[in-house]
Amino acid sequence: MDLEVQENLFSLLATIRNQKQIALATATSGVVASILPGGRTAHSRYKISINMKEATTCNISKQSTTADLLRRAKLIIWDEAIMARKCYIKALHKTLQDIIESEIRFGGKTIVLGGDFRQILPVIQIALNSHKRAINDPDFSEYLLRIGNGEENTIKQNWITIPKKILVPYNQAEEASIRDLIFEIYSDTSYSNENYFVDVAILTSKNEYVEKINNMIIDQFPGQQYDYYSFDSLVGSQENTLINADFLNDLSPATLPPHKLTLKENCPVMLLRNLDPSSRLSNGSRLICTKFSKNVIDAEIVTGNFKGTRILLPRIPLQSPEESKIPFQFTRK
Repeated sequence: MDLEVQENLFSLLATIRNQKQIALATATSGVVASILPGGRTAHSRYKISINMKEATTCNISKQSTTADLLRRAKLIIWDEAIMARKCYIKALHKTLQDIIESEIRFGGKTIVLGGDFRQILPVIQIALNSHKRAINDPDFSEYLLRIGNGEENTIKQNWITIPKKILVPYNQAEEASIRDLIFEIYSDTSYSNENYFVDVAILTSKNEYVEKINNMIIDQFPGQQYDYYSFDSLVGSQENTLINADFLNDLSPATLPPHKLTLKENCPVMLLRNLDPSSRLSNGSRLICTKFSKNVIDAEIVTGNFKGTRILLPRIPLQSPEESKIPFQFTRK
């Protein structure tokens, strides 16, 4: 999040709350939600269905405590709104109209939708002005700003040239190239410093690449390895009973962890669901593993207001997304 924007949002929240009024702070991702004081993800706060495809309403009844909270709220902030689907914002709009019984946009509530269009594809998702890296690496910051403002020189069909100093060369062998990338991001001393993992990450586009890179990094961690295997089963209809568990184990749809999860002490993990938003355990929350047992992972929150809090992660049943290319749904526990 841009530091100037962050300070403005914090000031808005503090001003309203100091007046003994209710100000709700939400964000599209759990990472940013953990930064906001009292922040929650939009999915968690507004009960938005993960599989929502059309602008219906949120799963909030008019008699619920959440509905009462929304009625009494003086201000509602939704940061990273430009990264959310349009139907999510429309769903909140319709829900507020219904709860408040008003035809005014968003039921007449004061809504602040935050975000920077330069942070979404095809531009890199990084804050461009007062970001921490902008302070330590002004050349990189200025390069991103030129791209976001459409000022960077282009070739052919609006292609840009990436400076060689921020590239890790491909050396003809995929695995060796990945290892070069890992070494560039994570030095030998990083694995003993849990705070290092808060500021750096390797991003990739598919689950299969995530698993491959994760396993290569975990191999470099010192200490004993712990392997957790999921229990996979079909959902609903018995028409697909001929599908065996081994086949389900090999599937890696989006939003689900792999069948085999390999971990070591002090390695970082990220939550994929809203487990306990009030304690900052939401989608995107980052933790460091400290201890392991058969069905529970002992971890420590490393970001946000609850940094340093120890929590226990049990086995949780997760359902494959409806929009995946798999012709059936299954549960992975």
